[in-house]
Amino acid sequence: MASFLSTTKCKRLLRFNGYEYVTENKSGGKTYWKCKDYWSKKCNVRIHTLNIDDSIVQQPKFDHDHPADAAKSEVRDLMNNLKDRAKTTNETTNDILSTFMTGNYNKFSITFLNDVHSDLIMFSLLGVSEEARASIPDLHHVKRNIQRARITVDSAPVPLDLYFDRIPYNLIITKRNDNFLCFDSGPGADRIIIFSSPAQQKIMGLASDFVVDGTFKITPKIFFQLYCVHAIYRNEVLPVCFVLLPNKTQITYQQMINQISIICPLWLPQTVMMDFEKGPINVLGDAFPNIQMTGCFFHFRQTIHRKIQELGMQNDYNTNARFARQARMIVCLALIPVDDVVDAFGELSDELPLAFKPLLLYFQQTYIGRTRPYGRAKPQYDLAFWNINVRITDGLVRTTNGAESWHAHLKSIFNCDHPSMWKFIQYLQHEGNYIYTRIVRLDADDAPEAGKKYLDHTKRLLHLINNPHSNIMDQLENLAIS
Repeated sequence: MASFLSTTKCKRLLRFNGYEYVTENKSGGKTYWKCKDYWSKKCNVRIHTLNIDDSIVQQPKFDHDHPADAAKSEVRDLMNNLKDRAKTTNETTNDILSTFMTGNYNKFSITFLNDVHSDLIMFSLLGVSEEARASIPDLHHVKRNIQRARITVDSAPVPLDLYFDRIPYNLIITKRNDNFLCFDSGPGADRIIIFSSPAQQKIMGLASDFVVDGTFKITPKIFFQLYCVHAIYRNEVLPVCFVLLPNKTQITYQQMINQISIICPLWLPQTVMMDFEKGPINVLGDAFPNIQMTGCFFHFRQTIHRKIQELGMQNDYNTNARFARQARMIVCLALIPVDDVVDAFGELSDELPLAFKPLLLYFQQTYIGRTRPYGRAKPQYDLAFWNINVRITDGLVRTTNGAESWHAHLKSIFNCDHPSMWKFIQYLQHEGNYIYTRIVRLDADDAPEAGKKYLDHTKRLLHLINNPHSNIMDQLENLAIS
């Protein structure tokens, strides 16, 4: 089985069947590897891998003329783990050694002895082969490696604005030593930075349905928002691209979509669910003329509810059950067939009490279009955008809750609002590792189970939509109750 590590010079290393390989060159979407002992032992064994997912496309054509060195591989694993911890924590050198060599990792233990003549640290290596023990470098060398790894992070000051020079090397790769940083427009007030691993890009190319949204609280202070592209892959919402944006102008969104398309040329979304922000709507519509864009039903309901509050109707909504149901009937126009919406809105306007007139006027201007002598004015949002009837019947997600849940999960990991730039990327790297694991498990048919409440609600909606009441007002009322 293939795995990837890094050398002492932070170069990528491939391990396959006990042997280690270094990069020879890259061409045509492939990486060509040669045996690490090519120079010392004249070993000509090669392996070829695909850049997009690191899968092996050509295994060795003949055997190595020398044995593999399992002891050195074991030591390299130890050194990589130590350096990785040095880069991602604020622990002291001795704390790193102690943590890694105690029961926390079930492999090593360490004993510290204070000597008046020297600072002597005695290793007691448990679970390590005798051969590996003999190959472990001098302790001072181990400590220097940890300190050097720490310096690569600490030497880059935490950015205070968007004009910082560059991102440290250890933060532009994944935990699997894959490329993670895909694009950085460079120092400037309009800086855009995009992160996506090869595994995530592969899913982007395979999926046809996506959810996109932005979040603000977990974004570093120097950026305006973190914009995420989520793919619906094997019935799970997976983050596949992270974009740090300096603002929310349409020009910025245009640059973002252009760069993502360059990074992943196979990204051709057929459907996208999103919130009600005009910038991304316009840009995605221009980039993908045949795309079907749908507004998130959760955000749609939120928008109507905010208007209810703004119009001073909140108390009636909270205390009068019939009033609340009638308000929900307006929201449920998003659940009936698109062709029935305009007529249903007309009937609803005639049936609802006079108190609803301001809300109905807002809804007409924003989502239906006001009546004119020669037709109807164009609404702010087209019917096809906010109506989700087809998404429900097609079994597609109706809200961005999967993406919202991920943002909440990420916020709980950060445990703070607006982390520093470097800390933000470190946590994003850890999350990327989790996403890679989810992809592997999904490919092995470890599909997630939807919650019972969600399934029951979907079942009721589907039954009503597939078996509608003949009277549209009865249909809306029952949808509002469900």
